[in-house]
Amino acid sequence: MGGETGAATGRLPGRAVRRRFLEVLGMTANVTRAAREAGMGTRCFYRLRLGDEAFRTAWDTALEEGCRQVETMLLAAALGEPLAAGVDRKQVLEMLARREARGKGAPATVRGRQVAIETVERSLLRKLDALDRRRRRGKEG
Repeated sequence: MGGETGAATGRLPGRAVRRRFLEVLGMTANVTRAAREAGMGTRCFYRLRLGDEAFRTAWDTALEEGCRQVETMLLAAALGEPLAAGVDRKQVLEMLARREARGKGAPATVRGRQVAIETVERSLLRKLDALDRRRRRGKEG
């Protein structure tokens, strides 16, 4: 799959790649953009997050900082400064609302059920792995 460098081989990001991912996440609160700018697919980082407590803690810290950065940007926009190009105000506000709800102890919701984010991440990884296996079988056949 395009953009999933390292995912198909099971490689995990090295130190410099992790550092870049966390740096961008801390500026944007955007996992997809952070992964892209670090040069790997999001799956590699989610897989690392599941198995590495220190990385999970660093991720959470960077995400919090990224959300603060986004809040600052929105405040500046509310005071009359233009939003950066490509920033969707509605998406940003929805992301901040989800963050606030989780900060109050509310887990993520899936079809009306409350589910821990780790459960969602594991489920997504299993499904993505299944898609990779199907894609590889299609190329072999």
